[in-house]
Amino acid sequence: AIYQQANNRETKTQPLIQHTSSASEPLSMEWPIIDEALEKEMSNQLHTSISIYGNGGVFEDFEIEFKNYHDANCSYTLLHNSGTNALHALYFAAGLSPGDEVIFPVYTFHATCSPAMQFGIKPIFCDANKNGTVSPSAIANAITTKTKAVVKGQHVGTFGNGAAWSLQGQKTVTGGEGGIALTKHAEFHYRMLIFGHYHKRCKLEIRSDHYLHQYALTGAGLKNRAHPLAVAIALNQLRQLPDFHAWKTTFAGHLAEGLAGTPFLTITLPDLTGGTEPAWYAFTMRFIADKAPPGLTRETFVQQLYTKGLIDVDIPRSTGLLHSERLFNKPQELLLHLYGKDYVLEIDDKAFPEAQAFFDEVIKLPVYATAHGQGSTDRYVTTIMEVAASRMEN
Repeated sequence: AIYQQANNRETKTQPLIQHTSSASEPLSMEWPIIDEALEKEMSNQLHTSISIYGNGGVFEDFEIEFKNYHDANCSYTLLHNSGTNALHALYFAAGLSPGDEVIFPVYTFHATCSPAMQFGIKPIFCDANKNGTVSPSAIANAITTKTKAVVKGQHVGTFGNGAAWSLQGQKTVTGGEGGIALTKHAEFHYRMLIFGHYHKRCKLEIRSDHYLHQYALTGAGLKNRAHPLAVAIALNQLRQLPDFHAWKTTFAGHLAEGLAGTPFLTITLPDLTGGTEPAWYAFTMRFIADKAPPGLTRETFVQQLYTKGLIDVDIPRSTGLLHSERLFNKPQELLLHLYGKDYVLEIDDKAFPEAQAFFDEVIKLPVYATAHGQGSTDRYVTTIMEVAASRMEN
């Protein structure tokens, strides 16, 4: 099959290449794609600078283009060496302090919440929707007079006081490692600078009459500066993001259409109301055990897909329900200076039924970002449907 690119925008045309492979040959998504253009840009950066103390060069290029992509021309952007540290700095900028209640999704990667624990906050966890994202009604019910912040996932950059992104690993815009924060407030930006970007950049960007300028040389004692080579990789990816997103949208639609109709697999599409567009970091479906053939479990089904070469099929384990993690329910064992020895996070294990069900049932598939993913997407659909059909016949 030949698929049209999603969205009616002009994109760089690429030949639609049908990759073929044997039915059991391991199929793994290479990301980022190391091509001649990326290698050239890396070489140019290597011979330009491998350490940037201020806000020029590839740092300036990335921050401006990232800000413009989000239509946030009046906002401030600041690169970091990880998404975790970008969040850490943003939490510092927000003025979190011991005892503040901060609302988080219970089902998320731990680094959404873990940096905030460094400020002695009390995490308030919220249940998920059917698709695994945080429930807006659960957020509304969790807000109290002690609530200091709400942290959630959404197309970000133009609402709220600040936002942070990871540029790590398999992210669509990746530098291998890295992060970036965006805010519309100068005060937030200054505090993030002082938190982890001491000396030259602080002197360049913090007003000389602002009290934080007195701390410019030393900052707050941390170093969050990004690596120019990582940013050069991320800039290459950012400039291709419209094309990446169009192809991901196309292939996610093909997965949704091709995998529909299997009784024990439910496709978990994002909520598209309000003009939102999913980024398609991954494609998820749920394994419904009581509709599966006798003896077939999620684990055995995924193992059968592995044996057919679909080695990127994943049962996510690094993303889970945070309330059961030791850092959040017994933080005093690590952070006694912030949490008293009698600190207790009282949460009923049955308080998050939707998130628990999603965790118990979810299967994650890769979503390809270039035309070269057409053949791989075809193979995913064909193989999953063949394995499912064979088990339904037995």
